[in-house]
Amino acid sequence: MNTLLELLEQDCTQSPAQLAAQAGMTEAEAKDELRRLEEEGVILGYQAV
Repeated sequence: MNTLLELLEQDCTQSPAQLAAQAGMTEAEAKDELRRLEEEGVILGYQAV
């Protein structure tokens, strides 16, 4: 599974900068990946459960 998706499953309130730091990528890379996942319909929204 995608590292960013795993991190979001744990805590969807994290900022792209926080996700990037945990995933070992730049904030720009994290934002691009999140945008791609949203456009592909992998991420439909963000909701804390």
